[in-house]
Amino acid sequence: MQKWIQPFRAKAEWPQVLGQSNVFLLTIANGIWHEGWSKDGGPFTDQDDGAYRIVGNTVRVTPHCCPTQVATWRWSVQGDTLRLTRVGVKNEGSFQGIPGEVFQVFYDAAPFRRQP
Repeated sequence: MQKWIQPFRAKAEWPQVLGQSNVFLLTIANGIWHEGWSKDGGPFTDQDDGAYRIVGNTVRVTPHCCPTQVATWRWSVQGDTLRLTRVGVKNEGSFQGIPGEVFQVFYDAAPFRRQP
C-alpha cells in the first residue's frame, strides 16, 4: 500500500473528497450490504449497496454497481465490534489508475462498532 499513498494523495480531487475526518457506516441486514460515509461531521451519503453471503468466517459481497467484482472479507465479532480483514476481490478494477485495493483498506483500518 505504501507505494500508492503518494499517488492517491496527489490526485487533485482527493483532499476535497476525503475531508479531514471520515466516518464509515456499514449496515448489514436482510441480505443487503450497505455502505455509507460521512465527511467532516456531515450527513451520511450512500456509497454502495450489494448482496452478501456469509460462508463460515468469511462474507462475500457482490456490489450492485459491479456484479462481477466479488469481495471476500474474513470477519470476527467481539462484543459489539466487527472486524473485517480483506481476503481478496475477484475482478477488481482501478479508479483513476489507483488499484481498488487501496480504497478497500478503509475497512481493515479500524473495526466497526454496533450502533444503538
